[in-house]
Amino acid sequence: MTTLREAAQQALEALEAAEFHAKRRTPDASIEVAVQPAITALRAALAEQAEQQCEYCKRGLKAGVCYCKPAEQEAVAAQHRFRRPEKGTPDWSVWQPCKINNKRPAREIDSQGYQVEYRALYTAPQPTAVPAGYALVPVEPTEAMLNAARDWSLKKYGQAVGNDGARGCYAAMLAAAIRQLKDKT
Repeated sequence: MTTLREAAQQALEALEAAEFHAKRRTPDASIEVAVQPAITALRAALAEQAEQQCEYCKRGLKAGVCYCKPAEQEAVAAQHRFRRPEKGTPDWSVWQPCKINNKRPAREIDSQGYQVEYRALYTAPQPTAVPAGYALVPVEPTEAMLNAARDWSLKKYGQAVGNDGARGCYAAMLAAAIRQLKDKT
């Protein structure tokens, strides 16, 4: 899929090429006069877009868009569940449909003393932010990752680690990172 910036860059290159070839064929300035304003406008638009920054992360925008901030979606439905530990119902009930209310907290105690939990339902999964210091990685190591582990082990210790050893080590590291993240929250 071609972005708007790529399309503008291609149009600029095409106009510059047309101008160059037209000058070689006809030395008069009629083609240059017709094409030059479009070239100038495209150059200015591309330069302005390159200077734009995201207000949220202060990085440069790609094709006028930054994907650092999750897109906000409207909930299409909602559910709630309840429990009342003091009256012998310590377990949560099953999720039941309820009205959408964006001002309602995720959990509250209603007028009858029940603990009520709400959740919004969306048509698409909601994006989640990656905590600082973490990165998205595959659950299973890729072939390139296994090769990198083998190469590193050979360079560091003079002996290559096998794929099973690398997979086991990778799984242990992911599990430890997940535990550490859960402990923080």
